[in-house]
Amino acid sequence: MSIIRRITHESDDEAMGEINRLSSNASNEIRVILSQNSFSEKSLLAGLLSFKNQTLDGLKHVGVKVSWDMSALANYQLQEDMHLIEIFRIVQEATHNAVNRAECKYLAFKGYKSLDDLFSIEIINTGGITLKNEIILGSGVQNIKMRTKRIGGDSSLTSVKGGAKFELHLPR
Repeated sequence: MSIIRRITHESDDEAMGEINRLSSNASNEIRVILSQNSFSEKSLLAGLLSFKNQTLDGLKHVGVKVSWDMSALANYQLQEDMHLIEIFRIVQEATHNAVNRAECKYLAFKGYKSLDDLFSIEIINTGGITLKNEIILGSGVQNIKMRTKRIGGDSSLTSVKGGAKFELHLPR
């Protein structure tokens, strides 16, 4: 994968750019799967920390400040092993949209557990382009909806000043 990414990185060709993006996503998924195999129990928090370390820590180099508090998800039990990769991809797509589409300057990740034991992930981006209701949502948001349905969760995307708020409510 790294060879494919290196070959396609500098290209101005749109198809090569897409190949680069897909190989990057595949590499991230492989890293998550491999890092999960080192745990005796499948852990959402461990998978999300892997995402943070691989993706978010580098955002400071492009001028995006990141806030991270997912500790409330420590006791969340994945319903199925494959839910981890689906949730990883949902968070990855929401991050991509915030950084590349909304051009945010601040990205906040927060995990919640409600009084009725509903676990949620909230991602708020600000300092960029405000999400407008009339904007036609792209394939990334459609993929988020599909993946959310696949895991039996629920999600919402709402406008905030200078960005958007994405919420993913995890299955019980």
